[in-house]
Amino acid sequence: MAVPVSGTELDLANIEKVRFGDTLKAYPVNRYVDPRDPNMLHEAHLVYRKETAASWNLSPHAPTTVPLGPVIAVSDPAEKPSPSNADIEQRMNAQTRLMAALTEQNETLVAEVARLNRELARTREVLGNAAKSNPPATTP
Repeated sequence: MAVPVSGTELDLANIEKVRFGDTLKAYPVNRYVDPRDPNMLHEAHLVYRKETAASWNLSPHAPTTVPLGPVIAVSDPAEKPSPSNADIEQRMNAQTRLMAALTEQNETLVAEVARLNRELARTREVLGNAAKSNPPATTP
C-alpha cells in the first residue's frame, strides 16, 4: 500500500479542483484632481479590487487527482463503468421487442375501436328506424 507523502504540491491543472483562488477585477480610473489636495493631479490608471476571497472547492464537478506520493488516486464517486457492446445490444433488442408488442397492441385497439364505432352506428340506425315506425303516443 502506498504511503502518502506530506507536503506534496498540487500541479496548477488540479489546484482549482481543490481550492478557488481570489477573484480580482481591474477598474480603469480617468485623470482626476485629488479631493484632499487640489494641487495634486492623478494620472489615469488601473485600480485592482479583490471581488472574492480564496475558498475551498466543496463540490467539484470533475474528478480530482490528489497526489499521494508515488501513487496518484482518482476520486470520482459519480463515475460508472461504460456498458459493453453486448449489454448495449441486449438492451436494444429488448427495446425492439417492446416496440413490436406496443405496435401490435395499438393495431388491436384501433381495430376494436373501429368495430365498436360500426356497432354504435348500426345501433343508432336501428333505434332511429324504430322511432320512425312507432311514433310516441299522445296524451289527451
